[in-house]
Amino acid sequence: MSDKYREAGVDLEAGYESVRLIKSHVARTKTMGAIDSIGAFGGMFDLSRYGFKEPVLVSGTDGVGTKLMIAFEADKHDTIGIDAVAMCVNDVLVQGAAPMFFLDYIAVGKNHPQVIEQIVKGVADGCVQAECALIGGETAEMPDMYDVSHYDIAGFCVGAVDKCNLLDGQKIAEGNVLIGLPSSGCHSNGFSLIRKVLLKDAKLDLHERYDAFDGKTLGEELLTPTKIYVKAIKHLLGKVDIKGMSHITGGGFYENIPRCIPDGLCAKIEKSALRIPPIFTMLRRMGNVSEHDMFNTYNMGTGMTLIAAKEDADRAIAALKEKTFAKFGHKGHMSVGDAIYRIQSLTIPAKYNIIRSEASLREALAGLDEVERDIEANVAVRDMHELMLYHELHGMLATARLTFTSALQRKESRGSHYREDYTETDGEHWNVWLKSSFKDGKIVVEAEPIPLEKFERYGLDVLPR
Repeated sequence: MSDKYREAGVDLEAGYESVRLIKSHVARTKTMGAIDSIGAFGGMFDLSRYGFKEPVLVSGTDGVGTKLMIAFEADKHDTIGIDAVAMCVNDVLVQGAAPMFFLDYIAVGKNHPQVIEQIVKGVADGCVQAECALIGGETAEMPDMYDVSHYDIAGFCVGAVDKCNLLDGQKIAEGNVLIGLPSSGCHSNGFSLIRKVLLKDAKLDLHERYDAFDGKTLGEELLTPTKIYVKAIKHLLGKVDIKGMSHITGGGFYENIPRCIPDGLCAKIEKSALRIPPIFTMLRRMGNVSEHDMFNTYNMGTGMTLIAAKEDADRAIAALKEKTFAKFGHKGHMSVGDAIYRIQSLTIPAKYNIIRSEASLREALAGLDEVERDIEANVAVRDMHELMLYHELHGMLATARLTFTSALQRKESRGSHYREDYTETDGEHWNVWLKSSFKDGKIVVEAEPIPLEKFERYGLDVLPR
């Protein structure tokens, strides 16, 4: 090899040794479509062997984020590859596609072949769980770009599904049921906040054991691999008509559940049905993190949600009982049927509005804590873009509360009606005429966007901005 290249920090011999060490791990991921291609310029896969009539390819790419920093500090590298696979295959899965193949990219400051082997072992473990082939990858040694003990990993997955079986949310309807599948812990999201709260501020020891984690160390709890849902979901799709799915990753409930729900529907979340693992309780308490921010950042114990017709929900649960999830909660292994739960149903949301008076606002919010206001009232509302009032932030009641407060500050409240201005993309100035009432424990809202000149022509008050 080039001595000069080695002097520059790149050891080609270490790269060759890494390839030799990982071959056995790659081999155990082989599926019927995989074509031996280790060492070739591109990975190859024969899709024709799967009998698709109108195949649609679904792809996903992702990384592990700063969870890697926990792996570095704990000097544990054999599970982080599972995370890389999981973050990609779960995203592909929710479209209804079966993961077909996976490629990884590992960038290192210095090539330590034994560490590379451990990383790829984890990737292979994840591919076996996901029933997809590891058909290629790249290891790049980049001195000065990374510390000699640091690396980064990213993955890329391709899945396939017949066009008629794509899950695009079009079959989702009012009254469908939302079912939650348990996560294995923090998965691979929000670790910058985790590290700040638990390691930087609280200065906890990764090697300390906690009863709440079944005697595991903090490091073991945080490095628990992201759950791969492929086998359970593939088993389910052949038995029950699943209408949509969401992978709960960064952005938590607020950003991920709405992604599969069509306009005009929202998901009603029953918070009491959720099973929140101790790690999230610890993080919230030690970091003084609001529940809203927790649900807007983490999976909170629910790693994937499914949507099915109400009459199919029990059959879906029964089918999932036939598969077993990894360790969850406090004790032992728990069957899927013990750990899944109905989160609640899909409903048609009221249009978003300002509360008509401070008294009605207080009445509406009576008995609801901050989190229940957000979650009970629409944690997962599809973007009601035509009103320009919601912006997928906090949910109907919280939005009403916040906007009403701003209305009082501007002294623009007018009895049971309120006018809100906004500017359309074409520059035309519009108003939203809003009227609300409190009925059956809910805020009932009506809204009608009308042009400013029409608002004035009707003789209605034009409120100053």
